[in-house]
Amino acid sequence: STSDVLSNNNVYFYPNPFNPDNELGTIRYSLSKPGKVTIKIYDASNRLVRTIGCGHNEAGIELSEDWDGKNDKSEVLANGTYFYVIKSSSGEKAVGKVAILRG
Repeated sequence: STSDVLSNNNVYFYPNPFNPDNELGTIRYSLSKPGKVTIKIYDASNRLVRTIGCGHNEAGIELSEDWDGKNDKSEVLANGTYFYVIKSSSGEKAVGKVAILRG
């Protein structure tokens, strides 16, 4: 049912594209039910490159999480398109897309 899904209308990433050499990217989202949130970032080959654990979040308010454009080994990722998947322990899920574009 749609009540189990974070509305992609409530999810966005900015700036997009972003340059991790001189800025942070921010993922903004809101939950319809409170829950513990995990954000996983995948490359275009669907390999997991970064996991961001956001702790327990409230419902009905805008939340945000920053990403520095690095993988779990603290290496800055190459230019390209990445996908982020937001999941909460209450069963909500959303998927978004972001491009890294380093000068």
